[in-house]
Amino acid sequence: MELNERKAIIAYYAVGFLLLLLSNASAQIRYSITEEVKQGTVVGNIAKDLGLDTNSLKERGCRVVAGSTESLFQVNQHDGLLYVKEIIDREDVCERTSPCLINLKTVLENPLEIHYVVVEVLDVNDHSPSFSEKEARLDISESGLPGLRIQLQAARDPDVVKASDPDENTNSLISYNIPRAEREDNKHSSLLNINPESGVIVALKSFDFETLKTFQFHVVATDAGTISRNSNVTVNVFILDDNDNAPVIMYPLNANGSAEGVEEIPRNVNAGHLVTKVRAYDADIGYNGWLLFSLLEVTDHSLFGLDRYTGQIRTLRSFTETDGAQHKLVILVKDNGNVSLSATATVVVKLVEPKEAIAASDVKSVLKADDESNVTFYLMITLGSVSALFIASIIVLVVMQCSKPRELACRQVFTRNKL
Repeated sequence: MELNERKAIIAYYAVGFLLLLLSNASAQIRYSITEEVKQGTVVGNIAKDLGLDTNSLKERGCRVVAGSTESLFQVNQHDGLLYVKEIIDREDVCERTSPCLINLKTVLENPLEIHYVVVEVLDVNDHSPSFSEKEARLDISESGLPGLRIQLQAARDPDVVKASDPDENTNSLISYNIPRAEREDNKHSSLLNINPESGVIVALKSFDFETLKTFQFHVVATDAGTISRNSNVTVNVFILDDNDNAPVIMYPLNANGSAEGVEEIPRNVNAGHLVTKVRAYDADIGYNGWLLFSLLEVTDHSLFGLDRYTGQIRTLRSFTETDGAQHKLVILVKDNGNVSLSATATVVVKLVEPKEAIAASDVKSVLKADDESNVTFYLMITLGSVSALFIASIIVLVVMQCSKPRELACRQVFTRNKL
């Protein structure tokens, strides 16, 4: 029985204490200031707005209590003015919270009074947009089609060039652009466009690694503040090589442009004799341009071998009487792309008797000598003509120089006779 009476008495006094507090707590008042204002800036007159006696503020220990933000504001115990004690950076106090509200308690003692004050910190455009890095890398495949959407590796969002602005409302609205002056001076930057709202970069055309490997441009991010702020990022663009060029056979090559040729070798050559060399070229650079040679078709695999890296065709053994007089080899040339491209060349090897081989060699030598002699003959005619013109020019100049004194002398005699 006594325990229940004690609980009732405690509950009675607790309720009374809460009622006392509630009776002494006033309605909430609200002020607003802009961030970054100077120390000592007046926020509002608490004494006037709450109807407090300014003469008793100091006596009653009027103070501001606000937890971690206590040091930002202070009340003057002489006139009841609430003023800024420290410079306030809205982004530090409230981060991305909007609106930015700071709750304060104004406490007076004897008797105890608690008044609630809310200070809203208004944003000013005191921050520029910022990219995650000063430089960004952009890899574009040369196989990309016009209209390709491109992302920056340094971007926060996987689909856009992402800049962040700590300011709120219109101050944090960001637009993106490639400077006009850079578009005029840098022809490569005109190959790209940027969405002003999202910052997505769009390719206006396809790129060719063999003609353009790298270039750079700048993206500028500008906020929408009354006095706008901006920052930029340097974008380094690297065009990635694709295997878009097939090998081209340079030898053998006949008159009609097809990759076919005939080689004559003596029947008595030994193993290891160089028959010919297939030469090819690939416009791709690096790994995609590496070429490998292989025998796609051959009359007798025991007679000829092909070096897979150099394209040289050599005999593997000596020829016998039973070996045919003509052998056809089809050589496959392919590159090292992920999806390899290839070309073929055909070499027909004719086995001739040693005398015929020598005669054929002599005919080739004579034809070559005739070509060389013709070239020499025409070269001598050209040099003779140039020399003759040079000598004639010298003679004309000498005659003109010699004729000048005679004309001058004749003029002098004529002048004397006239006098």
